[in-house]
Amino acid sequence: MPDNQTNYDFFKDLKDKGTSAKEAVDAAAERGMEEISIVRMLREVYGLSFFTAADLARQPN
Repeated sequence: MPDNQTNYDFFKDLKDKGTSAKEAVDAAAERGMEEISIVRMLREVYGLSFFTAADLARQPN
């Protein structure tokens, strides 16, 4: 993925295949994304509120 903060095609594809937001968080962490980037991805791809996305991003794998 060229730019973890703005290119969410990988995660959009995961969502289209039925991947849950939590599973996407795990995939993002495995890819080395920082917590704030994960929150942005959750908001963009899954349409979560800031607080929901932040809570999900902070949960241990």
